[in-house]
Amino acid sequence: MKTFFILAILFLNDDVKADFLETEKLQVAAGIQYRSLLYKRGIITYEGFQATPIYSVNYENSSFLLAGSSLFYKRGFNRNWSFRTRLNIDSTEDNPLYITEEKEEERVRRDETSEWDSYFEYLTERGHYFRFQFSQDLQAHNGSYIELRGRIALADYLKKGQAQPLIQPAVFAALGAGSKEHNEYFYGSDSAGLNNIEYGFLITSPKVIDVFWPTLKITRFEILGEDNRAGNLVQEKDGFSFEALMAFRVW
Repeated sequence: MKTFFILAILFLNDDVKADFLETEKLQVAAGIQYRSLLYKRGIITYEGFQATPIYSVNYENSSFLLAGSSLFYKRGFNRNWSFRTRLNIDSTEDNPLYITEEKEEERVRRDETSEWDSYFEYLTERGHYFRFQFSQDLQAHNGSYIELRGRIALADYLKKGQAQPLIQPAVFAALGAGSKEHNEYFYGSDSAGLNNIEYGFLITSPKVIDVFWPTLKITRFEILGEDNRAGNLVQEKDGFSFEALMAFRVW
């Protein structure tokens, strides 16, 4: 139902429809994503692994991409700078597709919500990547969130004279902060400010997939701020996550 809502946004607006249908060459990708647990902004939302099917739909040369319950729009300013925005209809991140190690009633549940995310991105020719994010809640709490994220590429593998490598390992770090409403919703605290940090190792595949989506990611994450760490919605204050993504074009 949420995907149909996003499709309606696309096709009820003539200008958006014209851009999205810029060519007749439909591109559909499918695959699987493995996550050792579900987490968001330092909060473990489900402490059990998930191996879930994923898909994306777009048209060649279009700026729009439909991926799961999110609609993306990306516009490049020049070779290095770009702007990306996302309408995320299901941003709660505490609804596992199926139950594994943990029962749903064992985990704190939050009201379902949606977010509008905006990203300003800078990508160097060597693969270093830096991003500023601003997110606005649209349903549950009307709070906002900002994040600074960066990664340093370590090497290029399987490049073979191509403009982009197939495998590019990197180290990364991210620091986030939220408004009072945002932090109350996520952590049960009553103050604004820094709320989470994460860092780790990842691999991107620039030749075949946008560097926005790592194909492998190992993350250490932690809640920041005494009020947030002591919030009544917090069960764990830190954790580790392993993620792997495999996808291929089917159309």
